[in-house]
Amino acid sequence: MNKYFNDIGTVLADNLSNGHNSFEAYVNPTETTFEIQNISVVEVKSEISRIKTSKATGHDRISPKLLKDSVEVVAESLTNIFNKSIEKGVFPDDLKIACISPIHKGDSKLECCNYRPISIISVVAKVFEKLISRQLNGYLESNHLLSDSQAGFRKK
Repeated sequence: MNKYFNDIGTVLADNLSNGHNSFEAYVNPTETTFEIQNISVVEVKSEISRIKTSKATGHDRISPKLLKDSVEVVAESLTNIFNKSIEKGVFPDDLKIACISPIHKGDSKLECCNYRPISIISVVAKVFEKLISRQLNGYLESNHLLSDSQAGFRKK
């Protein structure tokens, strides 16, 4: 099963058409640039408050409930780690680790193609990624950089 999921990206890429459209065909021109801004303790606390405690725990064994319950103790330290990461331009290696679980989609359980992989990452990584995502999406939306035909993964 591991080989199947490791190879599937290569197989899909080999079967893609060689489109001749450049990215300029899909985005609106702009004179502005994007730079990730430092994150505030208030933003970190707010994002932690949105965490669903029913979600899985990552490899670091920090559960969403534990993070939520300890927000007043850990928010400032997490903010410092996040901002140091932004300053250095490096996403911490420990936050890149994911546990992969195959989830059965249906049909025969003996066929690898009937499973989809789910990556379970650290709840701390989720918080950091969501904070950066908010900044990036805010920039893209406010500068009208996304094509109207781009509908997936956008706020309505």
